[in-house]
Amino acid sequence: MIPQSITAQKSIPYLLLSLLIVINFACTQPQSVIFAKLGSSLNNMGEITNSSLDFTFSKIENPKKSKNIFDQIYFSGEIICFNFALKNSLLAQTVLVQFVNPQTDEKTYVDSVKVHKKNVYGFISVGGALEFFYTSDIDKYPPENHYANEKINFIIRLSVSDDSKKIDYDLPGYFSLSFK
Repeated sequence: MIPQSITAQKSIPYLLLSLLIVINFACTQPQSVIFAKLGSSLNNMGEITNSSLDFTFSKIENPKKSKNIFDQIYFSGEIICFNFALKNSLLAQTVLVQFVNPQTDEKTYVDSVKVHKKNVYGFISVGGALEFFYTSDIDKYPPENHYANEKINFIIRLSVSDDSKKIDYDLPGYFSLSFK
């Protein structure tokens, strides 16, 4: 038979460890974004490798519709990238990323979203973004400037939620076009 004092002494470390675990769960920091960045390219880890959002394209001669311009830009492969670093890992949380027109609050989904531990990154094509902003112009003759030299404002909206909490984070930016 083991004396009670020896049993109690052996269980104290386990009680302390259990208490630390409970305190850790009770004091877990709420989810938040610690940094966010925009750019025009990213590496396979989601890091932005070029922060410029000024795009230059070959000029289309005599496009019949704005869609002709948007399609050429789309197939050029140019993208608007985003990267969000969060405070906590994204294990059992739902992530939604949307591209938003700040003037109308209309939203569309981005083309690609990747989640890796505490990072959310991805992109939307520049051509897709233009079609989203200028939907009513798609079948119209394009403006003389072909949408060049305009500051096109947008928001990348990140929503992260679990069963009890939801955070939204807006990352505003703008892109511009020029033609050579």
